[in-house]
Amino acid sequence: MKRLSLLFALSIVLLSFGLANAIVFEVEVDPSKTFVHPTDMNTYYMANQQVYLDIKMGNNDGVDWTGFSQTHKFYSTNGDGTPINWIDAGGTDLGGSLTRMNYWINDYTTSPPTFSYYITMNDVAGFSWDGILPDTMNHTAASTTGWPFDSTEVKTRLRFHFSVPVAGNVVPDDIVEICIDQSNGGSDTYDWLFSIEQDFGGPYCFKFVGVPNLPPAIAGAVPLSLSTPHDVAFALGPFTFTDVEGDPVTDVTADLGDVVFSGTSFTWSYDPPCDWVDDELSHSVTFSLWDNVHGHTPGTNTYTVDLTATNSAPTIGGDCNKTVVAGINKNAYANFTTTDPNDFDVALWSVEVAVLIQPNDGGAVTAPYGTFGVVGGAFTFSPLDDGVATFDDGATYVFTITVTDCAGYTASCDVTFEVISQEPFAIKMLQRIGNDDSNCDYAYLGQHAYVDVVQELGTENNLGFDFLIAYDNSALAFMGAYGNPDLFAIPGTYEWEYFTYRFVDNCGGSCPSGLLQVVAIADQNDGMHSPKETILPEGFVLFTMDFMVTNDYTLECSFVPISFFWRDCTDNSIAMNFRSEPELEVVQAISDHVYGYNGTYFDVTDRFDGFPTFYGAQDSCLNTDQLKGNIDFIDFYNGGIKICCSDEIDARGDINLNGVMNEIADAVVFTNYFIHGMDAFTINKEGQKAATDVNNDGIVLSVADLVYLIRVIVGDVLPIEKLNPNMVAANIVQGGQLVSVDVELGAALFVLEGNVEVNLAQGASHMMIKSDVVNGNTRALVYSFDQGATFSGNVLNTDGKVISVEAADYNGTALKTVVLPSSFSVRNFPNPFNPATTISMALPVATNWNLTIYNVAGQKVAEFSGFAEAGINNVVWDAASSASGIYFYKVTTDNGSMTKKMVLLK
Repeated sequence: MKRLSLLFALSIVLLSFGLANAIVFEVEVDPSKTFVHPTDMNTYYMANQQVYLDIKMGNNDGVDWTGFSQTHKFYSTNGDGTPINWIDAGGTDLGGSLTRMNYWINDYTTSPPTFSYYITMNDVAGFSWDGILPDTMNHTAASTTGWPFDSTEVKTRLRFHFSVPVAGNVVPDDIVEICIDQSNGGSDTYDWLFSIEQDFGGPYCFKFVGVPNLPPAIAGAVPLSLSTPHDVAFALGPFTFTDVEGDPVTDVTADLGDVVFSGTSFTWSYDPPCDWVDDELSHSVTFSLWDNVHGHTPGTNTYTVDLTATNSAPTIGGDCNKTVVAGINKNAYANFTTTDPNDFDVALWSVEVAVLIQPNDGGAVTAPYGTFGVVGGAFTFSPLDDGVATFDDGATYVFTITVTDCAGYTASCDVTFEVISQEPFAIKMLQRIGNDDSNCDYAYLGQHAYVDVVQELGTENNLGFDFLIAYDNSALAFMGAYGNPDLFAIPGTYEWEYFTYRFVDNCGGSCPSGLLQVVAIADQNDGMHSPKETILPEGFVLFTMDFMVTNDYTLECSFVPISFFWRDCTDNSIAMNFRSEPELEVVQAISDHVYGYNGTYFDVTDRFDGFPTFYGAQDSCLNTDQLKGNIDFIDFYNGGIKICCSDEIDARGDINLNGVMNEIADAVVFTNYFIHGMDAFTINKEGQKAATDVNNDGIVLSVADLVYLIRVIVGDVLPIEKLNPNMVAANIVQGGQLVSVDVELGAALFVLEGNVEVNLAQGASHMMIKSDVVNGNTRALVYSFDQGATFSGNVLNTDGKVISVEAADYNGTALKTVVLPSSFSVRNFPNPFNPATTISMALPVATNWNLTIYNVAGQKVAEFSGFAEAGINNVVWDAASSASGIYFYKVTTDNGSMTKKMVLLK
């Protein structure tokens, strides 16, 4: 009666609300209890394990509902009598009888649910809830004061807790299918009633089967494929595990790569090789999971992932498309760089000849002479001259440089090498050859002789030179050196800036009797301008040396050597730059070979003779620890002056060769010689020269001969036999514009520097003077045809500097002349210097002297002393063992002292 009254009350509530709206049902068994059976690969629910069946219901249209009466029937398609184990909502396995179930209202999706309580089950008449199917139950609920269901979708759940017993646990045919549907069991007492419209939609059936012990599985999703650049390792994980039975996972293996297994998770990695890239074969990794039941036997759970390794091509940079000048027998370089998006790619470099263009081969592609190769991006080409006519200077090679990564991807570019011949410098001394009707092609006694210093060969940039030249001053008197006007003219073709020469008379006591230093610089870096050209053509004259040949007839028909001489590594060097190198790569070229000359050239090179030497730069000069940048790149060829042989003559004094001796015409021709040289002799140069030995002392073309000829012409003396010259000294002093002499002279030839004005002074006002400019210097002859005419004291007024003087007394006797300074002075040159400098002392009178050198701290570093005659006296200080810096030198004489500064730059 109580049950009927409840149903009646529920009916009233349901009728009052109507059935216009709908309830949504969802029915499912706990999905975590599903598995794929290994024998038929179908999905089942696990028998013999506790599961939940949930009926979820809720409103889907926003209308509240306040009551229901729901009747459910559980049955099996296996037939009546199928057992099922119901479990009380309190967790007790009742073995069949069930009085309570779980029931949630509000949000059952939270964990734990928002609100949970037990509800009591009512058996439907005629059926017992005893765990023998079918079982039918009814549950009714209603409220008139407010229902805890709101209007949102599926907010309540009715949960049935049970297990399905089966006889076996591995046979797929042992299947129990459990179904649930709405049913009143044939009793009107219980009906399917809701306050709003509903459709349960059943039946819902679920298959249960005996569960084998399953292998563990990876929790979560495993990717089907994986791709990575080959320089980046594949990596997966960490992955955790699930095992239906809760068996511990004992191992995870992979058929590729490395697995790190911790017992509760694992990670995997593999560094793919380069040969995977673009490989036609497919690549994959298979993972296998093992538990304590499933050992390393078939039946494990496996996962396979397809693997792909990618690659990017390298790029090439550096000297791509560059043109490099390459010298024969000298390394030439190009440098290349590569970048690769794939880190750690190994770059393999290779090179091949793409094109060879030779002037005469039609552009055929052949292997070059020499060697080439590339290592780590550094390309070296060493062109060699094979010495045969097939090789031509000016060949052009195009090389293709290729970089290849480990996957075989490449990048390439070209570099061009223009091959040039790089000939060492060949520096020769060549005597100028004269032509006249005397049939002598060499120098005359008592005449000027000219020796050109020639760059015979040399293909590289000559930036300047420093030559040291030795000669015999008893046979040759040096008169001057003249740079090639074509080389130093501004404006001009080359426009070199600096040329000078100086005498060297102190090199440690081992100097030749005549020693000359000649220096030229193409560019002084003074900002004025730069030379236009430093590559000189073959056979180019650098400068010319002017020598006066002795009048000593004992030297006729002889050869007087002129040779290069070395005091240290800086002598006879050329500052040079290879055309194939950057402009600022300047090195010092020194001697490779030295050749003597006696009609033919012969090798006299000796690298171990020691300094000073005639045999070239020594081996120590190429020791880069001592002197940086030296290269043996010059061949020196010594020279000399060949003196003509004089013909036999009978008429001494017949200078114009007209058959009449000692006439005024002879004197006119002779005086013209002193101004114009051998061009004054137009009949027979050698015969006329021999006729000038008027005083019969064996020396031709001398002022002494002119004096004696004049005396014979005026009748003061008769022609005489040969005299023995008495070399009396005549001191020449230049003070300001006055030039004076301290003895009586009959005539004198003055040579002054440059083109200058020159006039007779008071002491020689009664004499005659004849002057002209020859080879850039002024020559002035002072003489007289008057009987008894001599001069002394102040003899010349000039703004020029006296270079040399040749003089004789009234008797025609040649005098030894010394040009004395007018005052005491000192200087050093060069300054700055490295490593040696010459300290020059101008001494008006003979004196004792002392030279002391100090550093900036006042410490004495060198000292020299001695006694010197009046004149110019030089001391060379070699500072090779001293440090760079400022030094002071003090010269003290009997008549005073002077201190000056100099700079050593190493």
